[in-house]
Amino acid sequence: MPALNDRTFNKGAWARLGVVALGLLVLGGVIYVTVLIHEEYVVLPRMLSHRHKDPLGHPGQATTQIARLGGKAVGTLLADLSGDKPAATRSKSLEILSAIDDPRVVPALVKALGDDNLGIRISALAGIARTKRPELMEKVWPLARSENAYLRHRALVTLGLLCDLKSVDALVAEANKSSGKDQLLLAWGAGYAQRRAKLKDETSERVRPLELKDDAHAMAVHDEVQTLRAAFRDKGVDKAQAERLAELVTIDFGTWNLGHQISYQTVAVDGPMAVRGLARIDRVSVPAKRKDTPVGLKLKQRDRRREPAAL
Repeated sequence: MPALNDRTFNKGAWARLGVVALGLLVLGGVIYVTVLIHEEYVVLPRMLSHRHKDPLGHPGQATTQIARLGGKAVGTLLADLSGDKPAATRSKSLEILSAIDDPRVVPALVKALGDDNLGIRISALAGIARTKRPELMEKVWPLARSENAYLRHRALVTLGLLCDLKSVDALVAEANKSSGKDQLLLAWGAGYAQRRAKLKDETSERVRPLELKDDAHAMAVHDEVQTLRAAFRDKGVDKAQAERLAELVTIDFGTWNLGHQISYQTVAVDGPMAVRGLARIDRVSVPAKRKDTPVGLKLKQRDRRREPAAL
């Protein structure tokens, strides 16, 4: 056993130890750089190649992974927005972009509002609504005055989703210059903003829909909605009634498929029976055993005639 005053661990030994440590450090650096290169030139391109794998409105594994890449994915997604790409490709890229917090995203969404393709403009509206940025309302207003009712109604819902308390009066004023469905959607937007602001004080911005207890309750709510609609038409919209309307007919926007939810809200704003009527039409209610019977064929033809346009 060496003594305490043993000096065999001399300068040469320290030098050899330093060389070994340096070698390990270099090896670790090489491994680190190799991993970075592999991530940048193998893993990232492979993930981005799957960016359109999930259908529009459905956040599968590919969609969520790309959204989590953040700024690394933005350049590729922006390149997808060029006019020579299919509308489905551009719509999906807009959807993913809206889930990424990057300064390049909002200008791209705003630019897409002026696209020639109606579906792209609808996707851009959904993306802008997801940002929850009230300052973007001014970019949506032109579409809210469009002659195309399909586009206009969805823009009006988007205004409601963006609106904050400072802009409620503007929506109410616009509602009092409007009529019909436009007035109802503007009133809903003003009411939705007020409800969301109250929930924000309770550390939650999630506005839950009214829970209907039974058919009698649904009918009572529907009747109240129609009463409010008549009051808006005859006496104008006020903020308290607008908030009550939002309490009665707001759907749950806690979903990735915000475009569909915006479309659905344009139906729900007419009251529960409008939604139930749509559900009855959408539901396949013809039993298999009667498909080949004359009655079954007539029912199928009737259901097909009643089928609503796509939301």
